[in-house]
Amino acid sequence: MGARSLARTAPLPGSLWVANTLDATLDRIAELDLDPDSILLQDLPADQQPVSATPAGLATVGIGLLENLSANRAELTYLALCAAALFLVLRLRSLTRGLLALVPVFLAVGASALVIGLADIQISPLTTVSGPLVIATCAEFSVLILGRYIEERQRGLEPERAAETAALRTGRAFFTSACTTIAGFAVLIISSLPLLRDFGLIVTLSVAIAMLAALVVMPPMMVWVDAKGWLGTDEQIDPDRSMRFAATLPGDQTALAAVGAVAIAAAGVAVYSMADTTEGESSETSYVPVPLPTTTTTTTTTTTTTTTTVAPGEEPAPTTEPTEPSGPEVDPSGFPTDRPTEPVPGILFDLLTGQGVAPNAANCAMETAFTEVPLDTLMEMGLATGDPAALDVLRRGAAACGIPEDQVEAAIASQFG
Repeated sequence: MGARSLARTAPLPGSLWVANTLDATLDRIAELDLDPDSILLQDLPADQQPVSATPAGLATVGIGLLENLSANRAELTYLALCAAALFLVLRLRSLTRGLLALVPVFLAVGASALVIGLADIQISPLTTVSGPLVIATCAEFSVLILGRYIEERQRGLEPERAAETAALRTGRAFFTSACTTIAGFAVLIISSLPLLRDFGLIVTLSVAIAMLAALVVMPPMMVWVDAKGWLGTDEQIDPDRSMRFAATLPGDQTALAAVGAVAIAAAGVAVYSMADTTEGESSETSYVPVPLPTTTTTTTTTTTTTTTTVAPGEEPAPTTEPTEPSGPEVDPSGFPTDRPTEPVPGILFDLLTGQGVAPNAANCAMETAFTEVPLDTLMEMGLATGDPAALDVLRRGAAACGIPEDQVEAAIASQFG
């Protein structure tokens, strides 16, 4: 902002370019906001809007995605259970058959949640979606066992005999399939990445529990439910017909299946309504005020005094007055006469040459001053606003190049008054 005030004080060729450039930059940030204590508000005009920053990019999007997934972990699992239950009830046309097929799934999902809680596993996008994945994988086991049991019952076998046959024939096939699934996910447990390791542990344990539940828990439950007459297999016993997986339509199971389907669909809608579907809010971060560095240059002059003792009766030796140097400390003849291309040195060049200073002497003064204190530091010290300490550096540079003091002061007065 200091360079802007410097450029607008005198209508010089270099100052016009600086003013136009800064105006274009300030117009681009005119609509932004910033904390009033920010350093970017220093020296702003009264009508100038401040600057602010809003976090963005892949990291911000990733954090928001993780927060949304973690917030809806339970809702995702419940919604997947409702979807699977609704499909099974409609496909099997029986509420009891659909819910019986989900018993191993309920055990697997419960074990998954228990492991996450006891092992203090950190929630991640992978562990969040492990619930729906376990439901989709484990429902296959119970459906195979239940389907085989219904087929054997329709052939005329008693419930106990039908359960034994289903476990012996179909159990071996899906046991092999389940073992391959478990082995595939178990490989992730040895991963060095915690995110993959936790995901592999949860899914492997859940699939193993679902497999055991389908082999151990499902057969006695099927026999018990069928003995109560809740499966509706008695009305489908016909060895001469092909296997019918769904219940008879219309039949004893139809009314209860319709009511169950409506209830499950309503539960799914309720779960979805409780989920966090907000898109999130953006957050703004303001800059913390930081004091500008100040550079102070101190010149120390050391004076040495020599005392001479003269013996009585002798004449003191004549003293020699110190002589001033015959020329400037820095010879300006070796410096170029072209005007500098940089904005601030160009303005200083115009100020000095406007007072009759030779072009090479003006370049000599600036180069000497910038050697003592760099231009960036001078700008931070307040050169653009006429800070006395910064101007003293320029005075010393001009004096070293032999520029008369009155010309230097006249150039400073023409700019800062």
